[in-house]
Amino acid sequence: MITSIDSFKNQISKINSILFSEETKVNYISHLPTENDWAKEELEKWYSSNFKSFPLFTTGKCDEIVIPSTFMDNYGFYHKNSLFGIKQEKGTWVLSGKNRDSLLLDLEEFIHVWTENIYHDFMELMESIKKEPAFAGINDEIIIMKNLIKFYKDVKESKDLQLIFFHRLFIPKAVADEMTDILIMLFKDKLEMMEVDVTNINIPITLVNNDHYKINWLGKQQEFAELILELTKKNYISFPDISMAKKASLLVSFFDFTSSKRAKNPDIRNNILKHLKPINNPDTKTHLYFYDEPSSYKRKFDGIKDK
Repeated sequence: MITSIDSFKNQISKINSILFSEETKVNYISHLPTENDWAKEELEKWYSSNFKSFPLFTTGKCDEIVIPSTFMDNYGFYHKNSLFGIKQEKGTWVLSGKNRDSLLLDLEEFIHVWTENIYHDFMELMESIKKEPAFAGINDEIIIMKNLIKFYKDVKESKDLQLIFFHRLFIPKAVADEMTDILIMLFKDKLEMMEVDVTNINIPITLVNNDHYKINWLGKQQEFAELILELTKKNYISFPDISMAKKASLLVSFFDFTSSKRAKNPDIRNNILKHLKPINNPDTKTHLYFYDEPSSYKRKFDGIKDK
């Protein structure tokens, strides 16, 4: 179990070795001086997107460090230190000596701050990533973490791609891959604590940006479950070969159940899952469903004919 960022000391050590290697080229792009005219909300958004977020975008493999002065200025503005960074004439500079060391120490700080934030503010970052288009309609954090692990593994194993961690600030792929390892370790640790098998992570479902295109279900959730079961049994629809829990998550991502809510904060996915899951009858060795048990529920879709 990860109890502090010390668990990432091997990755941090490798990162520092790469950063301060004499072979690592350090480029500094100096722009015209910028004024701190950002609203507080804009500056907070910039900081969060760089230092308090799980990366979702990639770029081509990079072997050098490229840091723009605008990034340094914004970091300085955020910390109310307008003198942060190196002052150079406008242009692109290959740094050496004290300037190079100074910029590398700044980059080391950026990576340390990012590591601290993703560990200590994990829940905040999870809530933020649910709002990303890639995860529209996906509220199950296990599904999100599994997909991110698979995505991060694929990027790390790629010879041509690496994750983007900082806006317009480029780091060598070797550094990005160590940071990617930190993310994978963190997500695996969370899943293991939830007793989720992480030995063979595969993408559970295809993620779709359907946040603004959900179908409104105007009936009861039990009626929805019965309809899905009937259409499946009568061969009008079929699901991919995935677990029942994943089927429930997939359905909830495409349908809006606001009209069916009765509780203040209902767990729609679990409600749908409960009604979709078959009940084993040990006497007849058959599968029953919620509507087969004695209850006040009156079936609505049992009249659907076989296809």
